[in-house]
Amino acid sequence: MSDLFPTRRRSTPGRFPDVDTMVTRLKPSYPVYCLKPSRLADAARTFIEGFPGEVLYAVKCNPERAVISTLYEAGIAGFDVASLAEVALVADLFEEAELHFHHPIKSRAAIANAYRVYGVERFAVDHPDELAKIHADMIIDTAMMFNNHASTLSKRLEKADRAQSKTDYVLQFLYDEYIEPQMLPPT
Repeated sequence: MSDLFPTRRRSTPGRFPDVDTMVTRLKPSYPVYCLKPSRLADAARTFIEGFPGEVLYAVKCNPERAVISTLYEAGIAGFDVASLAEVALVADLFEEAELHFHHPIKSRAAIANAYRVYGVERFAVDHPDELAKIHADMIIDTAMMFNNHASTLSKRLEKADRAQSKTDYVLQFLYDEYIEPQMLPPT
């Protein structure tokens, strides 16, 4: 059976001083990936120094391990991941990396595995249904997911009717504050 489906091996032909030398030596008949780690690291450090907010690298842009490793070593510790495969890729490379699962629609299995297996605690939420899925598959209090609005949300949760669940209240809060206003026509 293994003869029918041979294992794909990733070749690492080596380092070359420039692209022309690489092409001359390899004469590739397939696309070749070229990386200049020092330039990538310099660009990452420059961006981090000049950007006042939290810097995340979107893994979907280039999931090459060498790229992720170079960026992490240059100081980018946060990664925007959009699939469980991307979560696993980064988490397996760097246990301390901060993963942000930013796909707008995630399966319950992806949410549960990202949280339970890889420790992901930051998820994109742009609809109450997505928040309900995330809350159902996570042990942590839903309010923890709203770092940007923590003080406002905490104050409102304290005043929430005891009969109303915190999840229901958070869903209503999100809908009232963020979803409904986007649905209204501009005035």
